[in-house]
Amino acid sequence: MTEDERYRAAIHKFYKVYRELQKYDTLRLHTHESVYDDTLIEAYRYHGEKKGEKVLRVTQENSADAYEQAADQVENMLQQKIAERRGA
Repeated sequence: MTEDERYRAAIHKFYKVYRELQKYDTLRLHTHESVYDDTLIEAYRYHGEKKGEKVLRVTQENSADAYEQAADQVENMLQQKIAERRGA
């Protein structure tokens, strides 16, 4: 798999699980990628229009690594939300 294919697969997986998590929580995403800086991915919980706590922060030099790490973290958050719903 080339680096470009890995990057596309990582972004696809991240947004797939992120969109699923948005069904359980009011989140907004902030990302920043640059040739000169690390890739930054952050997600915040919102209460109406008011910005709440930061629930995700990932920084990596490599964009594919950042999206893979973020996808894993978001997937864990999603599993916790699903478990909470089942237990409630």
